[in-house]
Amino acid sequence: AYPNPVSKGSSISIPLDITNNKATTTVSIYNSLGQNIENFNSSSLLNGYNNLTVNTANLNAGVYFYTVYNGYTRTTKNFS
Repeated sequence: AYPNPVSKGSSISIPLDITNNKATTTVSIYNSLGQNIENFNSSSLLNGYNNLTVNTANLNAGVYFYTVYNGYTRTTKNFS
């Protein structure tokens, strides 16, 4: 297995454009098997660039992805 590309605390910069207050933005963390690890909702996220800190201390070595869904579009990227 490849080493985990993130260390004990990884900060990912998530560009969000929340223009519709009725739309909930969800950030989900997945492992390489597609299993959901953790979810965050938009209650603490603001319009524009948001930095979300994900604690990876308890994750096994491997590759992880995050998905941002705002009710209209879904974007998935890997931690780097």
